[in-house]
Amino acid sequence: MQASVAEAVAKGAKLIAGGRIPGDHTRGFFYEPTLLDNVDANFRAVSEEIFGPVLTIERFDDEAGAIASANATPFGLAAYVWTSNIDRAMRVAEKIKPGWCG
Repeated sequence: MQASVAEAVAKGAKLIAGGRIPGDHTRGFFYEPTLLDNVDANFRAVSEEIFGPVLTIERFDDEAGAIASANATPFGLAAYVWTSNIDRAMRVAEKIKPGWCG
């Protein structure tokens, strides 16, 4: 997880929050909730399951690009469509192929 976040930042992602192990945790496995912006679909933080509290923000020029990116990973366990346009939400949700869609 740390390596995936570090790689994304090194390749141009913007670390908005988190991205480190809290200093007061000396035992166990803890990682701050992390938010990365300006990510590329090829970054490991986007294309692999990293099993951590990491959220990436991807930007798209059109629906086709968003759908293609959502369907490009074999790890599509869940997908969420966020928009104020209900027709767009339904259209996009029908084309995304996750294990579960909310």
